Amino acid sequence: MKALAIVEKGRLGIIEIPVPQIGEYDALCKMEACAFCNSTDHKLIENEFCPGVFPSVIGHEVIGTVVKVGGGVKNYAVGDRVFRQTLTDAMVPGGRSNWGGFSEYGVITDQWAKQGVSCDAKQHPFPQQRLLLDVPAPEATAMVTLMECLDCVTQCGVAGKKVAVMGSGPVAQAMALFATLLGATKVVAVGRREIHRARFAAVCQKAEYVTSPEGIGAFDLVLEAVGSAEALASAVSLAKEDGQVKVYGIAAASVPHPANLLADRRVECVGATEGRVQQELVDTVRSGAVRLRDWYDVVLPLSEYQKAYDLVRLGNAYKAVLTPYR
Repeated sequence: MKALAIVEKGRLGIIEIPVPQIGEYDALCKMEACAFCNSTDHKLIENEFCPGVFPSVIGHEVIGTVVKVGGGVKNYAVGDRVFRQTLTDAMVPGGRSNWGGFSEYGVITDQWAKQGVSCDAKQHPFPQQRLLLDVPAPEATAMVTLMECLDCVTQCGVAGKKVAVMGSGPVAQAMALFATLLGATKVVAVGRREIHRARFAAVCQKAEYVTSPEGIGAFDLVLEAVGSAEALASAVSLAKEDGQVKVYGIAAASVPHPANLLADRRVECVGATEGRVQQELVDTVRSGAVRLRDWYDVVLPLSEYQKAYDLVRLGNAYKAVLTPYR
């Protein structure tokens, strides 16, 4: 099968690897669509995140269809649409996998059956889940980022707080949107380029967008959604003395977040457990508060990977989705 991989630092290419063999608790999935993660995938391509050997198959914002199941699988069936199919390192001969969603086939594991626990997304929130919405594949890929951001913002507790979001990409946009939906009294997104103002106005109308942190006041909660030393420094400067800074962005390996800033008592690194909030996201979509079609603007076949990646990298698109190879 064909897979999109980093073949050397800074360069992508299509490689041929075997179709994965599945185990007792696994299901084989055929990729429907996978989106570039603007931050993580770029850092992977530049070997600035999870540095290591090449080729490395990337892609985690992926939706697929189950085509085969192992004998121990209880919670997936052929025809199910699922999130987050992956490859293991062993499935990439001579290389490795960094999630591996940009491949024609991938694997999900029925962790509920494997671990002998109930299929309960709240109690056991595994990210590889059946899709609860009947939407086109590109829209389904958008749900991965949105679930990550919704869970993170939910856990940060924004209700009744003044919130600043450092960043202007899809993650910052989603965090600003969910902060408004979850009851923040004020939400300000801090970016660097005026060009993003219209985008914020389109997807999160109740959030203010500024291009400088100067003079915007102090905040109860600041979300660092960029992954840079500069963004963290600005975040710390904007937090009240009794405020909080939540660091979600992943810094480049060669330019990490400064240790002195991470040591600030107000600063905490946070992640997301996306699997527990799919139903909450579905509810916002059904209510009209979130429009999945707003969260991508380019759809191309896997064979046009370079065009898709360059559009996002050069700022000529905000989200690119790849569909099966042709």
